[in-house]
Amino acid sequence: MTHLEFFEAFEQGQRKFNNLDFEDLEGFSDKDFKYFINADASILEQELTEDDYLKTFDNKMTDVTITAEPEIYIWDFVKQLVYEKIVDKKVFDNKTVELVYRDEYSQFDHILLPTDNNNKFVVIIVKINEPSIIGFYRLDLEKLYGIND
Repeated sequence: MTHLEFFEAFEQGQRKFNNLDFEDLEGFSDKDFKYFINADASILEQELTEDDYLKTFDNKMTDVTITAEPEIYIWDFVKQLVYEKIVDKKVFDNKTVELVYRDEYSQFDHILLPTDNNNKFVVIIVKINEPSIIGFYRLDLEKLYGIND
């Protein structure tokens, strides 16, 4: 697949790409496409269901926004969410985090990224003890609690 074929397929909605090599193209490298290259799942397949999200959530979530140290670099993952128009580019450019919550047993961090609606967030779920990104969840407080802007 050429780089032109890749971008055409991507524009048409294809999200699974295997064995791509962009190293010889000017301005590109494999690291720019690490979520596509040799991947079995696209970024959209890392969206958690409500049930999966709730498995990382407990009744004693603590706001650790001020004190939390990053367990893992999330911004490469967020960049892919920008490509999919799930996260606004200015959130990525400014590395904006609204809030960070940690579960009672310090297993998961929920990193809330802002959207254009004050009651909706894109939540990045990070596993703490084996630093990794579990996925993302679209948190809608309006739907969940009947809150309006």
